[in-house]
Amino acid sequence: MNILLINLSQISKPVLDVALRRNWETSAPTRIEDGVEFARQLSFQAIFVEVKGRGKDRFDPLKALTALRTKAPVIAVLSTNCSSERARAWELGAAICLTEPLNSHEIEMATRVAVRLFAKTEDNIIRLGGIEMDLAFERISASGENLKLTRKEFLLLEMLMLANGRTVTRDQILNQLYCDKECPDAKIIDVFVCKLRAKLQKAASLGDAIVTSWGVGYRMAMS
Repeated sequence: MNILLINLSQISKPVLDVALRRNWETSAPTRIEDGVEFARQLSFQAIFVEVKGRGKDRFDPLKALTALRTKAPVIAVLSTNCSSERARAWELGAAICLTEPLNSHEIEMATRVAVRLFAKTEDNIIRLGGIEMDLAFERISASGENLKLTRKEFLLLEMLMLANGRTVTRDQILNQLYCDKECPDAKIIDVFVCKLRAKLQKAASLGDAIVTSWGVGYRMAMS
């Protein structure tokens, strides 16, 4: 996952802590102008923007991003838990609003929702290699055949689909499927992949849709 942090000060540490634990790539330029330029030139899956204080210019970073018409969902971090502040942030294009102080769980959940917003089409459907995923209703079909997946199997396939052909490491998958208090062996991921392949093969002869990147992790075949 690749995220951009704009105008973050004291709240940057919890976000960076989560990013480090989840193996996310982060860009955190010190100047707002540089952050907006990053958003213009590069592709991110989510953008965190802090709205500080009560000055008239506090929403300027959001306004600048709105002007760019960036496709990456914006997570606005507000210093005040106020309905008018949230309404203004949404009006300026924020997809999600959080209020300080942040905790790791809400950071992770907000970012996951943002990734879904970044990847999904207007009808909430992702299609890749004969597999169709409905993010709104959490339904999966392969060549028109519905698949019955466990919650963790769904999350794993969702993660691979959202990566759009890029390799996802075993550690990244493990971090996504389990909380910090759970410490299963990384080999459990291989078991999940094996079960997913079997279900895809049985439903639509798509067992080879998940490709092994030896020694690293897994990715989705693009055809």
